[in-house]
Amino acid sequence: MESIDKGNVTLKLLLDPDQCLMYGSFIRASRTVLGLSQEEFAQILGVTRSTLVRLENGVAPLKKS
Repeated sequence: MESIDKGNVTLKLLLDPDQCLMYGSFIRASRTVLGLSQEEFAQILGVTRSTLVRLENGVAPLKKS
């Protein structure tokens, strides 16, 4: 996991594909248990639906530059 310091906020980037898949599974399971659509859950998380789909599929939404 890589950290990026942005002033008073530290962002954590998941770069390990296995970790991305694990977190994606957790995110999808949480949404399913709550009975929410991807659109509804994305709104709650403050991301777009396409970002949520990428997260659930274990694809890191941010690319290392």
